[in-house]
Amino acid sequence: MIAKMISEIISNLLGKAFALLMGYLQKRKVRKLEERVQTQKDKITILEHEKETQKKIDDWQYRLKNKENESLAKELNKIRHER
Repeated sequence: MIAKMISEIISNLLGKAFALLMGYLQKRKVRKLEERVQTQKDKITILEHEKETQKKIDDWQYRLKNKENESLAKELNKIRHER
């Protein structure tokens, strides 16, 4: 009788501990996924900025090849300082 009660109490406590542990692990997993998403968003923002900068530099090089010299040095400096 006492052994059965002790067994039920231990089983109940183990069940609660297991549920608590699973809840913690799930929250930790969600937190890590949220951090990865934020990191990915940061990477996308950086890459979009780099792509825009590269497009400006490519445009500048094209204009230089075609001898469009109207303030190209100023534009190049402006592009370099945007980073």
